[in-house]
Amino acid sequence: MGEIGRPMMSEALRFREVEGGVHVTAPASGTEHFLNPSAAAILLMCDGTRTLAEIAQALRDAHGLAAPPLDDVADTLADLDRLDLLDTPDGG
Repeated sequence: MGEIGRPMMSEALRFREVEGGVHVTAPASGTEHFLNPSAAAILLMCDGTRTLAEIAQALRDAHGLAAPPLDDVADTLADLDRLDLLDTPDGG
């Protein structure tokens, strides 16, 4: 995946809540993906302003976890990137 400093969700994604999660459609490619609630929450925090550590900290605070789930967030960001649901910065 490479380093994602402040991940940003791809533009124009469409979300549809379904039982057990969310279907996300990328109009540019026409692909649809099912995300569980945790992955959907992480994707929605990818607004280009938060780092991986800040996303993990927000999840820790929201769910009362003992520690930020850094590895889980990193793995999920890698998966979201592979699914082309994150924009890659152009160096700007």
